[in-house]
Formats: sequence, C-alpha cells, structure tokens
Amino acid sequence: MSTFLMSHLDPAFTANFSQKRLQYARLGCLPDGVDTPEALIRHTLQLMEGVCPVLAGVLHAELAAGNHIRTVCKHLTVELLDITLVRPFTKRYKAKHLEYLLVKDPHYGPDPAFHYHQYTSLQAPLQRLTASLH
Repeated sequence: MSTFLMSHLDPAFTANFSQKRLQYARLGCLPDGVDTPEALIRHTLQLMEGVCPVLAGVLHAELAAGNHIRTVCKHLTVELLDITLVRPFTKRYKAKHLEYLLVKDPHYGPDPAFHYHQYTSLQAPLQRLTASLH
C-alpha cells in the first residue's frame, strides 16, 4: 500500500476551498459529506491509497522530483479515478503493464493547450494519471 501525504497535494489545493469544491461537484466526483477543506483532504488521500502499484510508482517518482497533485477525482457514476499533476511529467516512464498516451482532446481542436500526457495500466483500467504538456 502506498502512502500519500497532504504535502504531496498542490499547495493551492485548499487555498480556495469553495472553488475547488465547485470544480469537483461539476466533475461529478464530490461525495456527500465533503464540506470542509479537511474533509476534502481526507477524501483525496483515501482515494490515493487505491492507486494501482504501477501508477503509484510513477506518481511517487514524480512527487520525489518535486511535482504535486492538482486534482484527484473519482467519478461517482463510472468509478473512473483521475489524478492530475501540477506540472508535466519529468520523464517518460516505462514499466510492465504501464501504458502511455499523448491525448489531444478533440473537443478543443488542435490547440496544444488541451493536449496532455496520460498513463494507465491494465492492472486498473479505470485509473488515469495525467499531466499537461507545459
């Protein structure tokens, strides 16, 4: 089991709690009872404990390199867990059962601001670790 700490979260994670709460509500990943910054942090860290080992390895390497976690969202309707980092990945990772994808979101056209790196694993097909290109 991996250990994630509050210090791994973006320092601005709870700076504007009402905005973060609204963002999570819009994404459909805010369960009932998460109504304080402390509750959001607890909820987030609990979700992080369920990250599959291969993605946790990438995540720990990024955290050790100084990156932080921007958002952790487990969608209530599809059980999809999305973890987004503050900065781009520091390197390209390779491991057994680890898959890399450069995503170009078609909803925004060719604008590279909406392109991002994504890692997934066959061990946990409903988990994604993402970071922007810039």
